[in-house]
Amino acid sequence: DQELLDGLARVATRRGKHAEAMAARTRLADTPGGDPALKRRNDRDLGGLYMMSGDRGRARAALERACVGTSPDPRALVLLGQIEEATPRLDTAISCFQRALTLLTGDEAAEVAWRISRVFAAQGRNHEVIEAAEQAYQLAPSGDIGWRAAAALVEHARTLGKPLLEARWLDALLAIPSVSVTDDPRRDERVRAHAARVRLAWASGDLELGDRHITAALALAPGDAEVLAELGSLTEAAERWHDAIQVLSRRASFADAPTRLELEERRARILLEELHDPAASLAACQTILRETDPPADSLRHLIAECEHLLGGEPVSPPMGVTIASPETALETARHLAETTAEGALAALLPCARHEAADDLLQLRAALLEEVGKGREAAADLAELRRRAESHGDKEAELRVARRLAVLQ
Repeated sequence: DQELLDGLARVATRRGKHAEAMAARTRLADTPGGDPALKRRNDRDLGGLYMMSGDRGRARAALERACVGTSPDPRALVLLGQIEEATPRLDTAISCFQRALTLLTGDEAAEVAWRISRVFAAQGRNHEVIEAAEQAYQLAPSGDIGWRAAAALVEHARTLGKPLLEARWLDALLAIPSVSVTDDPRRDERVRAHAARVRLAWASGDLELGDRHITAALALAPGDAEVLAELGSLTEAAERWHDAIQVLSRRASFADAPTRLELEERRARILLEELHDPAASLAACQTILRETDPPADSLRHLIAECEHLLGGEPVSPPMGVTIASPETALETARHLAETTAEGALAALLPCARHEAADDLLQLRAALLEEVGKGREAAADLAELRRRAESHGDKEAELRVARRLAVLQ
């Protein structure tokens, strides 16, 4: 019974017993007569089993039987094309894939069109590569194949020196929706696409479009070091200094110690020279100082300039730099808190908890909470609660207790 043999083969395949499945399908293939459609499917599946075992000769024979006549099995054609591609007999592989393409629809057809474009690429037939990749994209414009096809078309346009075509396919690439709302595996690829679009927009004189793509790239919060470096160069080239220091901070969080300190110093210099904020720059420098001994000449000079602009005495080059007093830190932090929690926090971190005034601890706890350091914020609040309790200030104690409860 051919249907019984087919059923036995299916069960064996599901259980991973490929030898049993192959035996059943071989018996079915050798059985004369029967349903032609069932025999074609059996030959296709038998060919697939032979491919898994590495027997290309028997796989080809079984698959060719599934592809004869006026109603070939399209999936058998795809498998046969894969064998020919690996042989390699590329023209024959293309012929198999193209026959399958006329019989398939949707994502399966898109996958075959993509395979055709890859075989054409192996032959160096660039015009046909583009046609096949465009067909793959059109068949599945919002899926994984669509993404790969659009990305390939971007590269071909770039290689051919056609910026308008490259921009068109970059736009198509970026229009493909994310596969995940919370964790997009293509996040860094999207950032690179936005970066490429920025450069093309600038080259065409469309500064506003370039600005929109920089904003979109920043919103993706990339984590790859190379992507961040490229994004940093774009923000600085566009003179988007607030964005540039955010990118530098993110780059520093992924960098090793020497590189991190270089990035932090670059950030401090932008704060001073581009944003004209010596207080924030000085606070950033003080953060660097806690990790360097002795400080580099460039850092000492930057600190001297900041202090001079703030009305203080500059630090002499041969000497080190002292951390600001709690009073100075609080004054600096209040100024910085209006624009950057990170800079304000840097000014307050050196201050010892037991020596700090209440208002300093309150501000530091709020800043720590804002940047997501709840445990450290809770430590400052616990000190404030202890003080309020020792002073008998029930209202202050209750207020701090409520904040602690939220954190915990």
